[in-house]
Amino acid sequence: MALLAPGHPATSPPRKPAIRGRSLAALAAATVLLVTAAALLPPLIPAGADLNDANQAAYARAIWPETQISLAVLMIFLPSLCYAVATRGAARGRLLIASISLLGVAVATFYVVISLQSYMAKPEVVYGSVTSLTGRSICLQYGAASVIVGNEAVTRCFALDVPSEELRGAENWVQEGWYVHMLVSPRGHVGYIAPVSGVLQ
Repeated sequence: MALLAPGHPATSPPRKPAIRGRSLAALAAATVLLVTAAALLPPLIPAGADLNDANQAAYARAIWPETQISLAVLMIFLPSLCYAVATRGAARGRLLIASISLLGVAVATFYVVISLQSYMAKPEVVYGSVTSLTGRSICLQYGAASVIVGNEAVTRCFALDVPSEELRGAENWVQEGWYVHMLVSPRGHVGYIAPVSGVLQ
């Protein structure tokens, strides 16, 4: 074994950037794969809505994408967190990546849990007269028929999760002043809306 000449410091083996490049490429590929899988994931838990009822089944289909989006966001951060924990590198860089990823995982997990609870809950049935419709927000007034017994009309606003194609097909009656029937999640998201027949507008 050859000895180092005096005055010549020992040199460390050169780093291999190709290995790190392959690791980053694998991380990116895994992230894309997991995000795609989450966005396409079908419901794996029982719905709170009655799927044998056509209206409630439509509500469940409209509400489930909330969970898909939350899972997709979770899958953006989870691979990065695993990468920061499992790989070697500068401690400061790994700590920064791990901190950001951990925060993202925590926030995304919170929304996954909330959206799953919303999907598993029984929808609220709401009837009322449309007072305003702006983009994906709708406000209803209900309770006016009870004024004679001392109850005042109440106005509530909701987020519309109804698919865009269904809203376009309902442009003739999703208007201010129309009386509608809605199925609403605990988070105030509308998954189904229909006009109430036999009610004067």
